[in-house]
Amino acid sequence: MRAIIVFLLGSTRAVLPKLIIAETGNFPELARFYKTEATDRMLAIFEGMVRRGIERGEFREINPKHGGRLLFQPAMFTAIWRASFGALDSEPYDYQGLIETHLDVVLRGFAAEKPP
Repeated sequence: MRAIIVFLLGSTRAVLPKLIIAETGNFPELARFYKTEATDRMLAIFEGMVRRGIERGEFREINPKHGGRLLFQPAMFTAIWRASFGALDSEPYDYQGLIETHLDVVLRGFAAEKPP
């Protein structure tokens, strides 16, 4: 997650999710390609991380597909927000703080319960 945020904050390619979403109706094949080649691959990586965490007993039993999306969504939100509203923020938003808070909340929520 941290590496993705560093990428999103430093790359002009971070506007792609917003652009793809905005043009889905006009270019459905492009949207399908982006979803398959970028978004679905990222979701699979995060789903795999959740699945491994469950298998290792680090995470409690949750739906890995949902868990993967919960991990991935802040990165997508950050890209879209930065490309859409970031320039309108009265002060620079702390995206890294957002990710740290998100990771803290999600990982605590995913955590396996300790035996009594």
